[in-house]
Amino acid sequence: MSDSTTFDTLLGASVLALLSSVAYAAVKGRPSAPDGFLGMAAESMRDPTTWGPGHMVNGRWRLGRRLGRGGMGVVFEAIDTRNNMEVALKFPLSIEVWPAIEEEFGLTAQAGPVAPQVYALGHDFATSLPFVVMERLRGTTLHNLRGRIEPFQVITELKRALSGIGEMHERGIIHRDIKPENIFETTDGKVKLLDFGLAGKRGTASYVGFGTEGFGPPEQIPDPSRSQVIRRHVTAMPAADIYATGATMQSMLTDRPDLMAACAPSLDVDMLPRRSKEVSEIVTKAMQCYPDERWQSAYAMRDAMDRVLREAYEKAGLPYYG
Repeated sequence: MSDSTTFDTLLGASVLALLSSVAYAAVKGRPSAPDGFLGMAAESMRDPTTWGPGHMVNGRWRLGRRLGRGGMGVVFEAIDTRNNMEVALKFPLSIEVWPAIEEEFGLTAQAGPVAPQVYALGHDFATSLPFVVMERLRGTTLHNLRGRIEPFQVITELKRALSGIGEMHERGIIHRDIKPENIFETTDGKVKLLDFGLAGKRGTASYVGFGTEGFGPPEQIPDPSRSQVIRRHVTAMPAADIYATGATMQSMLTDRPDLMAACAPSLDVDMLPRRSKEVSEIVTKAMQCYPDERWQSAYAMRDAMDRVLREAYEKAGLPYYG
């Protein structure tokens, strides 16, 4: 199935979700349910945070444990009983936040293999709540591997991530919130990006003041000393993700909070694996204040990492498989 066909299918499903949201709003506008047990039960049914393992959605998806809850939604692991496949379901905490969730997963579906796969957008027949059916990932984040993997393994994982980020950029999607918590290594060896809540289409204008401090580039996160940079660069461009990847690399290799959010940091090579001047140069170029002074593509940054790794393996007398 082509990307356009997949997105058309998701768009069609989202129309159903939109209609369901209208129905839900109508239900919310009716007189409240009778006081007492029946009233509380009816309200509880519409609150996904009260659901637990075994709860059935549309007679098809059997919920398991809750995987997480954020500001906009709650995510459950689930089994699709039609094919016994593990999936994850995300429900909005309120119908008002559904458009933001719908936009997030529309972009996720277009981002390519580096993003979790989105299977469908739907609505729960019992409550009229919309929801997303997506890939159930097993593994851990780069953040959780901090201190548990060797420095050159960090570079290897980020190099692999950059291959997916480069393809995502070719598809016109900019993530805008890359950080160790949002880089996920699956148990079968794939690298995925999580949380496309801040993602945008390449070239689209956006407000300033979002992202994660210490990882977001200066054009996203205001700094009075760099106000001119902010005013000139407010569109979604690959350079934002390149800066954030460099900041992630710096964070994982040095674990120095005092270096965070620095433009073009001057890294002491003694803090880096094998005192690698080349690694320092990769990070510094990625984190230049001005976007046009950074690596010009995720692929260019990836290839620079590849050269560092190849040289390190050769010096150690070890085979390098890329």
